[in-house]
Amino acid sequence: MNLPGRIDENRSPRQSHLRVVVARKQRLAGYAAVEPTLDELLDSVEETNRVGAQFLKLDLQTAFTFVAIAREAPDDARMMRNRMAARRAYDTVLKLAGKIDLSREDAREITRSLTQLRSELRGLGETL
Repeated sequence: MNLPGRIDENRSPRQSHLRVVVARKQRLAGYAAVEPTLDELLDSVEETNRVGAQFLKLDLQTAFTFVAIAREAPDDARMMRNRMAARRAYDTVLKLAGKIDLSREDAREITRSLTQLRSELRGLGETL
């Protein structure tokens, strides 16, 4: 017997999650939703900034991987494709860094990596 909000072993985790969400919405229909506290909102903002900083660092690592592949590419087409992928990552980090409230340490690390990546891209013939 399947009750709303209960996990069914025969369903995928996604199906079970959706079923739980729908059941909760049905139970809350007509009732005032609980508002998050100020502390919960602040924690959420801090978590978003922390995850955003991790994403930027990961994107920079990926860009350096593309640069390394481009340097070792056996042909111009592969070099250009990887150089362009590294440039896309560089542009993405530049764009998103202004939307995230980075800690001083994260900002220094990302700025240092961007400077190094810019130099690497120029060395591959990219105009910045």
